[in-house]
Amino acid sequence: MRALPIACDSTAFGSSEAFAAHMADGRRLLLLATERRELDDGWELRLPGGDENLLACAHWILGERRCCPFLTFAMEWRPEGEFWMRITGPEGTKEMLRAELE
Repeated sequence: MRALPIACDSTAFGSSEAFAAHMADGRRLLLLATERRELDDGWELRLPGGDENLLACAHWILGERRCCPFLTFAMEWRPEGEFWMRITGPEGTKEMLRAELE
């Protein structure tokens, strides 16, 4: 398997409006995050529990896979109600995501 470039393809959404809406969804999720943890190969975000947040993350990940296919995603719902989304990838991913998180 060849390595995918660490670059966002904003044209994957078909229009600048659709890309802007996707980016706005991502910003809303970042604003909801109550904790951010830096990992060796990416970041982990704690979000408030609730079906709506789980569905919003799943929807955002579906879009993100189109423009950033090099990323790996994981969602974890813990019994105590914590919800975590993990975004990881190859070398350079963490630094790219840091710019988005800031």
